[in-house]
Amino acid sequence: RLFGEAAPTGRDARLAALERWMDAHPDRADEAGAAAIRSHLAGPGPEVPAPWLASTIARALITSSGSRTRQALGELRKSGGAAATAFVDPAFDRLVRLAKTAAGTGARLLGLRRGVLARAEPPDRKAWTLRLATESGERVIAWCGPEVAPDDGTSLALVARLAELGATVLLAPGEGNAALRAAATTAGIAVYDGDPSDSELLGGAPTAARAPRTDRVGAIVALVTGPEIPSVEALTAAFAEGPRAWKVFPAVDRVLALDDPSADTRSATLLRAVDAAAEDDRVIPEGLTFAIRIAARGGASTREVIANHPRFGGPAALGVVDVAAAAMTGGWDPFRVLRGPTRKERDVRPVLAELGGALDGVWRILVRRGAQKGELWFVTGMGPEGQAGMAQLLAEKHPRVVVLPVEDSELLSWYNRLGATPAIGWTGDEGDALRTALDLLPSETAEA
Repeated sequence: RLFGEAAPTGRDARLAALERWMDAHPDRADEAGAAAIRSHLAGPGPEVPAPWLASTIARALITSSGSRTRQALGELRKSGGAAATAFVDPAFDRLVRLAKTAAGTGARLLGLRRGVLARAEPPDRKAWTLRLATESGERVIAWCGPEVAPDDGTSLALVARLAELGATVLLAPGEGNAALRAAATTAGIAVYDGDPSDSELLGGAPTAARAPRTDRVGAIVALVTGPEIPSVEALTAAFAEGPRAWKVFPAVDRVLALDDPSADTRSATLLRAVDAAAEDDRVIPEGLTFAIRIAARGGASTREVIANHPRFGGPAALGVVDVAAAAMTGGWDPFRVLRGPTRKERDVRPVLAELGGALDGVWRILVRRGAQKGELWFVTGMGPEGQAGMAQLLAEKHPRVVVLPVEDSELLSWYNRLGATPAIGWTGDEGDALRTALDLLPSETAEA
């Protein structure tokens, strides 16, 4: 509702979308902070930690009245679940107050993060970093509360990482932090055994400019979309540098010009490189969506990759491609493809977790056209367990159009007995009927 369009489901993509939205609507930062909190409570739930929301919440609190965000934050804290852990930590409120003071001097919040050493800090005892952009440069202030009390080895590793991050100030009160303060002093970081005033913490010289982090995803996007079509070998080698494939696909999809005659070849090359670079044969949902979107636009090479690589759907996905292509002819955008139940659906409904493997034949294409949105289902190859799971999915009241292959007469007969949304029998020539059914999907404007 906040964005006015489908929100990204991946954590990093959703946070990036929130940042962009807040940049475009600075006067509505409070609304965004509250929406982020309540979305987490309603989605993953209070038992799922959410320290990555710290920057979004802090930004909402310091750039606006913060009344809505504070109310939602109160709801989060009252939940008592793991999601509240970061936000009942005294460091959070203290660093938000410091960031607000800094904003009054013209500084800008770059980030507030809990945790410095991956998997080395206890979940309930983590250090914090506050990054600010000032007129004289970037300033990084770290907080390690007295309850953290890292051992000598962890102290050295923590200080080394803080130095890499460009920290110039460290608050580390308490006897247990003596080794940490000594290591930080040796590293040239200003150390406080206590809680000084904001002016003291914000004074002094800022950190020196740091070299920008290597944008590995951006490097692959540049290779895929550059003047020359890269080889599979070149892209495979680029993936060896570490970018996660699930991040690459949405990034390429945003940049790749689909009307470019070479888009199909570039897509197929990327898919083959991902398959070659991956250590296992797990399906990559973002790759599934990317591949089907390209193939549905007539990408023969991408279609061939889909047919020959189970990671991207295999032969079973070719019917999905045809159905998506028929929808696109009517101006519909297939912006996400789901196979079987999502992780959230498995978590909410244990029966779907048990039957999930039997639901590989349920493909749901999320489509939109202007204010209209809905689901386009293509279902094939369902046994008794799959049919039971599919009935569970159909119980969710979403606007949808269901397509079933005519050749699977047993499935078609079973479905018709359910009394659910009437299905379109599919031979491949029912494009007009499919588009007519899609035209009846409701619009968000009409629902409002």
